[in-house]
Amino acid sequence: MCDLVDGDPTLYATHGSYSNKLYDHNGNEYQPSSIAMGNKTKGTYIKNKYISGVVAKGKVDFFNVDKSTNSISMLELSIYNYVTNKSSRIKFRNVPLSL
Repeated sequence: MCDLVDGDPTLYATHGSYSNKLYDHNGNEYQPSSIAMGNKTKGTYIKNKYISGVVAKGKVDFFNVDKSTNSISMLELSIYNYVTNKSSRIKFRNVPLSL
């Protein structure tokens, strides 16, 4: 569970234990090529203002995903909030995918 409050959360693409990851139905692990929050896009990490109660848009692009992949076993997003000094992981499981 990720309890975000007003602040400046950071979403990491690839940064050690904070890296976002995608696992396919064959157990393959993929790293993101870029991430986006709001109107910002980067390849390593993004820090953006978050306002409690306001919808926050984001996007994580992964590269070299096998074309036969038809589902994501797990998508793991890591977020660090500098205001609360806490990190959180959001996990999505069994997500259908079309490439």
